[in-house]
Amino acid sequence: MSVAAAFLLGSEPRQFVLHAHMPTALLHAPHGLSFFLPLLPHLGAVASILVAAFFVSATFLLVGLYTRLSAIVLLVVGFVVLGAAQLTGAVLHDMHLLWFVALLACARSGDALSLDAWFRAPKEHAHWRRALGAHEPTTEAALVLVFARTLLGIIYFFPGFHKLQTSGLDWALSDNLANQMRAKWLENGELPFFRIDQHPRLLAMMGVGTLAFELSFVVLVHMGRRVRIALGMVGLLFHLGIHLFMFIPFASIWLCYTCLASSRASSRASSRVSFSTAETRAALRRRVPLLVAGALLVTANAERGLRGETQAFPFACYPTFAERAADVLPDLRAVAVDPGGGEVVVPLGRDAQGRRTQEQWGQTWSVAGLYGPPFSMQRFESYLRAENARPDVSRSMQHARIIRVTRVQVRVAPEARLEPPTQTEVLGTLDVSDGRFTR
Repeated sequence: MSVAAAFLLGSEPRQFVLHAHMPTALLHAPHGLSFFLPLLPHLGAVASILVAAFFVSATFLLVGLYTRLSAIVLLVVGFVVLGAAQLTGAVLHDMHLLWFVALLACARSGDALSLDAWFRAPKEHAHWRRALGAHEPTTEAALVLVFARTLLGIIYFFPGFHKLQTSGLDWALSDNLANQMRAKWLENGELPFFRIDQHPRLLAMMGVGTLAFELSFVVLVHMGRRVRIALGMVGLLFHLGIHLFMFIPFASIWLCYTCLASSRASSRASSRVSFSTAETRAALRRRVPLLVAGALLVTANAERGLRGETQAFPFACYPTFAERAADVLPDLRAVAVDPGGGEVVVPLGRDAQGRRTQEQWGQTWSVAGLYGPPFSMQRFESYLRAENARPDVSRSMQHARIIRVTRVQVRVAPEARLEPPTQTEVLGTLDVSDGRFTR
């Protein structure tokens, strides 16, 4: 239920429709999605059908109607929808939803808390008993929990591992965390309710706590139920802090914490998964797809995690933030120059208040050559043409003769936001005197 809810609450369907109609020059495939990029333009014609299938299958999975079939459909359609959302810049790291729904598709996931269980239960049973479904945990359910918890542990462990490997304890004890937070404040164009960057000891405690949480999760997640519930509470506080101080919402992962709070009976079942000779061959055969899928998911993600490969899909290392952050942030800047030499900054990827979403930052950095292919004027022109549909951008270029494109470094400290860039690199100029960008 929680996995289906995370699918339904995400923004990926909207991004899929948007990206399916986006110029190919603006798209970039992360590792693992190169084959998908040429197919995306052809999906635009059936985008509405695929989005409808996405929502219907996720809703059916949520209520447990044709549960296994719904999980299989959502796995296939979800790969298309979530995959398309990764193609304009940085990877969104929502692929864990595909991992979990793959486990559900390989198991009898409609045995309890589902309409399937309701319809299968004897009619003489009480309504609440029919809704609850199976009261005894099956070995398949125990295996799903073991794999799901292990995958959660992998999501957290490798970012912590790479933090220590790359930066050591300086990651937590230097000015690194303050600079990382200030960079996120600059990206979002706002400040948190509390300037935690002005309290270095508190930041150091949070940094050390982050390392301890990430590195220990993979072990503690397989402990007793009380330990798992406590771990889940710490995880919620961890993500709440990230949301409050870095403006990074990650509801799609903590919604899946439900796998930590299984019943005591289920915990005992998961701790004694066995394959004795007394089990029937039919029961063993039913578990083979789940065992294969679980082993593949754990192995593939552990391999990506060990490599620190964050720009990949559907298996990836989750964001590490491992490098010590500097006090500057790169950006792509365009200036419209009129025939008299007057200059106007073109608000690339920004709303009326001058702010960008994380997706817009990712696309801007991708065009600037910070992700994927190096910068090219051809790609920038495609980006500018798409941006010109926005009134603020069109208005800034209405008298332009040339557009000068630069890659700059700007200070992240809130007190320095109005200061000029610390570094400017001219990438090229675009002649627009023919009026092709005038609406």
